[in-house]
Amino acid sequence: MATNKLYVGSAYKLNQHGDGSLWTRWKTYANNYHGGNKLMKELYKQYGAVGFTHFHYSIIETFDVNSSQKDVTSREEEWKKRLRSVETGYNSNATR
Repeated sequence: MATNKLYVGSAYKLNQHGDGSLWTRWKTYANNYHGGNKLMKELYKQYGAVGFTHFHYSIIETFDVNSSQKDVTSREEEWKKRLRSVETGYNSNATR
């Protein structure tokens, strides 16, 4: 089941231990498939793990490990806009 829908997420260091980092974020997706995303939770509820067999993960931009949450989420919003992932994908949260 391929939907061709996109999802844009971000990861940033929440504290000195690196909580919230890319690795932490990806482990969450690996463990529960949806990473807490509302629309992907619905996909999981409907299809289970099979609904995620066609997902491809890519890093589209990187930042210095000490970049601020504001800087990272600002760029995330720009990528959501460019890729139209709110209108046609799995992002349901746009801050603008």
